[in-house]
Amino acid sequence: MTIFLYSKSNFIADELKKEPEFIKSLIIKSSLPDLQINLEKEIDESIIIHHISDFPDDAQNISLLIKNYPKLSFIGLSNNPDTLEGCRLLKIGYKSYLHALSNIDILKSAITSVLNGNIYVYPKLMEFLISNVPIENENNESLNSLTSKELDILKLVSKGFSNKKIGLELDIAEITVKKHISSLFKKLQVEDRLSLALILK
Repeated sequence: MTIFLYSKSNFIADELKKEPEFIKSLIIKSSLPDLQINLEKEIDESIIIHHISDFPDDAQNISLLIKNYPKLSFIGLSNNPDTLEGCRLLKIGYKSYLHALSNIDILKSAITSVLNGNIYVYPKLMEFLISNVPIENENNESLNSLTSKELDILKLVSKGFSNKKIGLELDIAEITVKKHISSLFKKLQVEDRLSLALILK
């Protein structure tokens, strides 16, 4: 797996370099032509981290890359995350949208989620999506199969809480939260966190 960082930010680059065992191949580019040349060489399972605030006019060109290279996964970072911008980016194919000052733990979580085929967004955007996406709740029987702890966790996921924040709220270890969420995926027959959050809409 190769991570391409399309950014001029030293902070983002420095955060990514903190985990050399996780991010074994990091290529930093500050121009779109240079990025495109490298993409042609390393196309399989590559992730592009696009610092949108550095290149605000490139979204249209990026959307063409998404169409032309479906194996690529795009993560958008913004200095001032906005729900409408986040929705627009998700619509054209971005898999994640976060604050540009996200630390390495958040970036790792986003990369892992994206590699697993999921969507990863910051909590306020999650809340916005949940409150604005109409769905039919066909999971009443499945909800009855949940333990009280699983139901508590599901409610917090639906509010956009991270695993760490859920652990603090319920006074349980973060790894325990992850195990409960895996159980929720299986019981509720969903494959990503956003779908899980929408269950209680």
